[in-house]
Amino acid sequence: MKGFNLSKDYVKLYDLIKRGYRIPAWILYSDKFEKPIFDIVEVKIPTLSKFPSIGTRGRGYETFENSEEAFVNNCESLHLKFIVPEGCIEIDLCSLED
Repeated sequence: MKGFNLSKDYVKLYDLIKRGYRIPAWILYSDKFEKPIFDIVEVKIPTLSKFPSIGTRGRGYETFENSEEAFVNNCESLHLKFIVPEGCIEIDLCSLED
């Protein structure tokens, strides 16, 4: 995943999705048939939901707990790395206007 500004700052990620961002990320995926791979997912809070969503079409990795602590624990268990939106090195610099 060279060439991407990736982060594991899950508190920042939680704040971004609470503000309406949809964030691309990678998780470490494995099953009993394959070696672990990094799989791309989207992190967001869906319009009709209050729970953070981590997944792709047809596959979700949610906890259905609406707390920052549960979200952070889930991200840690998935070894999630997310793409930091341009201009968002510091959370206060992020803007939904762009």
